[in-house]
Amino acid sequence: VRNYMIRRLGHSVFIVMGLMAMLFFAVNVLGDPVELLAGDDATQEVIDAMRTKYGLDRPMYVRFGDFFFNFLTGDFDRSIRHHIQARELVFDRLPNTAVLAMVAWG
Repeated sequence: VRNYMIRRLGHSVFIVMGLMAMLFFAVNVLGDPVELLAGDDATQEVIDAMRTKYGLDRPMYVRFGDFFFNFLTGDFDRSIRHHIQARELVFDRLPNTAVLAMVAWG
């Protein structure tokens, strides 16, 4: 039983890492969020400054490493859209998500 649980836990770690990689790359493949935030009339200097501010000027593998480390430490940084800690957004909605999950399960 112990070996089975260890094996399942090991598989779960790889599944979570795979899901995180898919999420990260899906968000990054869809386009540059800075161009959406800056608007059509933003100059290239403004766009470059925003990329630097949000760390989007760094290589993708560095950003993925930061994304993964921040996930492990619970640091979700600030929401670009809502200008508050992303952790607050997640945890504020968690009770409703749990209710929906319980209803769906049974």
